[in-house]
Amino acid sequence: MTDDYIPAGWQHSFDLLFGADCLFHRETHRGLLCTLDRLLSRTPGAVCLFVAPPRSGSLLAFHDLVAQHSTDLHLSCLRLEPLEAFPTIAPVMQYLNTDTDRLVPHLILIQRT
Repeated sequence: MTDDYIPAGWQHSFDLLFGADCLFHRETHRGLLCTLDRLLSRTPGAVCLFVAPPRSGSLLAFHDLVAQHSTDLHLSCLRLEPLEAFPTIAPVMQYLNTDTDRLVPHLILIQRT
């Protein structure tokens, strides 16, 4: 994959990246990880946060992909359960009668090492 899709001056220039609801399609995970790696600063401590529900294992699949490549890409990856990441959601969760797998967000914290 070439770097042509990233504007000049953007490579490794972001200390903080956010992503939400972008992990549902597993076929996009490799491209997303590649883009994350190219945009995230090489400075140790630079962070990327993804918020998404588990959705049939797609969140865990992305977490596992990052973990597989963590050494090569100098990344660490941590998955936080909803109540760890968003403690104020607890009162709402007790009223959810629907599929929490599709609705309740988890947090993936990826950090440059």
